[in-house]
Amino acid sequence: MPNNNLSNNKKRMTRFNSPHSSKPNSTILPSNINQRINITGIKRNIDTDEILLEVTYDYLNTTYTRTVSRESLFSRSKSRELLNFGMDFFEHTAHDMHKYLSEQEKNCSPTYVHSNVGFGEFEGKTIYKHWKAHGLPSLESLYQGPLNIKPLGKYKLWKALVKKEVLGNIPLELALLFGLSAPVASLIARHTGLEVLFVHLCGDSTQGKTTAIRLAVSPFGCPDSKNGGLVRTWDSTSNGLFAQLRGIHGLPLAFDEASMHEGKFSNFVYKLASGQEKTRLNKESELKENGDWNGLVLSTAEHSLLAKSSKNNGVRMRLFEFQDITWTKSASNADNLKHGLLKNYGQAGPRFVRHLLSLEDETLLSKWNEYRKLIREKIANPDHFVDRLADKFAIILVTAWFAREALRLDFNFDKILEMLLCQIQQNSTERDLGQRSYDYFRETVTQHHSKFTEHSHEQWGALIHKDGKLKQVLVLRPIMEKLLTEGGFENCQVILKSWASKKWLDCDHGKLTRKRTLRPKGSANRLYVVNILDDAENQ
Repeated sequence: MPNNNLSNNKKRMTRFNSPHSSKPNSTILPSNINQRINITGIKRNIDTDEILLEVTYDYLNTTYTRTVSRESLFSRSKSRELLNFGMDFFEHTAHDMHKYLSEQEKNCSPTYVHSNVGFGEFEGKTIYKHWKAHGLPSLESLYQGPLNIKPLGKYKLWKALVKKEVLGNIPLELALLFGLSAPVASLIARHTGLEVLFVHLCGDSTQGKTTAIRLAVSPFGCPDSKNGGLVRTWDSTSNGLFAQLRGIHGLPLAFDEASMHEGKFSNFVYKLASGQEKTRLNKESELKENGDWNGLVLSTAEHSLLAKSSKNNGVRMRLFEFQDITWTKSASNADNLKHGLLKNYGQAGPRFVRHLLSLEDETLLSKWNEYRKLIREKIANPDHFVDRLADKFAIILVTAWFAREALRLDFNFDKILEMLLCQIQQNSTERDLGQRSYDYFRETVTQHHSKFTEHSHEQWGALIHKDGKLKQVLVLRPIMEKLLTEGGFENCQVILKSWASKKWLDCDHGKLTRKRTLRPKGSANRLYVVNILDDAENQ
């Protein structure tokens, strides 16, 4: 794992002659302190404004370096805890230690670090925080956090691998653009409030989904699930997954194999797309600062997340699934990418972002609006659903355009557009909530037809036939709501209003029900009366 955590300590075996030996920027060690200790660095976190001190000290003939908070070093109660790490903060030495280290601190020049990644502001300027900060030449800041984003290998080797193994394979070209689109999505969101892009790859385990997400994140960091890599697993609680996204603004993160995560995904999808954690209170009943994120998140699984979510269009507008696509051409294609990407990563992303930072905001937004319009023009009878998809998929096309300029990679724009349009068409045919719920209802009635007879112990309703054909189904109101909810259709009133507008409900004016009787000579009650159309009428 990269040694870039604030709490990491370094050690080296060192023999020394005297615990009172002088160091640059040091004062004389008090005589009652037996082992050398120096402040060797001051770090200011530009994300939190926290001051961190790098302390180098000796313990049993070994030299250690540890980064600690300023409070830990100078608070009498807190500094005693440093005894556990070998620092001589005893009761009888603490006063002299604090005085000595305070003088040391005055002789150190601060350096900058950051713990968040992606876009942010520093002294009124937009910067991009990766392993180093980009966008402000006067700012030198290094990343200190859990992600392994320190560049490894060479950019030219990564690019050669992409040219050989990726270009010409449209699914892999699209996968790479997914990752590169994270900073583009983040920049556009700063001006438009666009939600996080959430892309899920699902299908058989032999289709190369994991290779695709490795490729997607490789421009920005280690494409692995170990050692702080940008490929994570779903093996966590929802809060644990969101904690990993906190503070990421324009850097791709991927979650591999969603089968590890149990339950429905509807709430997860909404929360992830919102880019905002729930408001919470601390122990003092004060509002805690919410974590946030934006850009793009990738996911894989053999199963569809939509299939395990509520059957409403809100989820479909926020989660984009690419199902049963063969991402890699062969086993050797996948192996070559895996081995090559693990040796060369983390350079292309910052290079691409530096190009984005050189653009005027209007240039980026103008190109985005151009491609939104293009997508709408390519879709027959576009509606608000298509508009929402166009807003997000246009980001992929914008990325392809500017990545050509920045990285000199010749993406097949027309084929990528064609693949995105196919995805929109597929979503369009599946998105009609009224149709899907109506089809589900008819299947349920067929499966449980015995519940719709007066001889049933638990009568749900009644079946009305005419000329030997089923024409209407009468349903008790609590039963209808129960059936739709069990089918994953949560907002029953919205669905039933949709049915009424299509004449699938026989109802009184201004209502969704009609008074009917379930049994001969029975009393009339308000029921849902569903018209059963034949296949020709239901087209």
